[in-house]
Amino acid sequence: MSLQDDMQLISVDDHLIEHPRVWLDRMPARYQELCPQVVQSGDEGIAKSKTEQPDLILMDIIMPGTDGFKATRAITRDEATKHIPVIVCTSKKLETDRVWGIRQGAKDYIVKPVDANDLLAKIAALGIRIRNGCSYHGVALNVAMDLAPFAGIDPCGYAGLATVDLATLGVDLPWTEAAGRLSDRLAAHLNP
Repeated sequence: MSLQDDMQLISVDDHLIEHPRVWLDRMPARYQELCPQVVQSGDEGIAKSKTEQPDLILMDIIMPGTDGFKATRAITRDEATKHIPVIVCTSKKLETDRVWGIRQGAKDYIVKPVDANDLLAKIAALGIRIRNGCSYHGVALNVAMDLAPFAGIDPCGYAGLATVDLATLGVDLPWTEAAGRLSDRLAAHLNP
């Protein structure tokens, strides 16, 4: 996944000690330039989602006023903002809370303290790649690799979507040949 400098990220969290800047400082250097806009209430998050149209929202749950569950529901059900993915980042660790967060429209759920690599993996699972204000999904060609780290995420946001490499399917090709064949097939399908 590639996060571009122009990615707009809003963090909705009333505890500045848990500001995403703390998580980003633990990430590889190329991600440390991300500086999310921070708002401290669910109502502010709802308002900013409409005016700023961010690429991603990180949402805490426990906040005064409109909590994160209600704010997530409002954002993901509003025609003007429903395209904005929300990842819940909270101290609420019960499975019922995770399920409720997903039912409110969150694309994923992380329990604090947030592990920087876990956050990056969850963002990557959404398929977000930001360039010039557009987000889109990509394709990954897994020739022969350990896919265990991907078992706990939903690739592209689809629960249960299997991730597999060609070697597991019995295909014995060097990655350069596999990439060449994929490129040729994609070109044939995309060019009328």
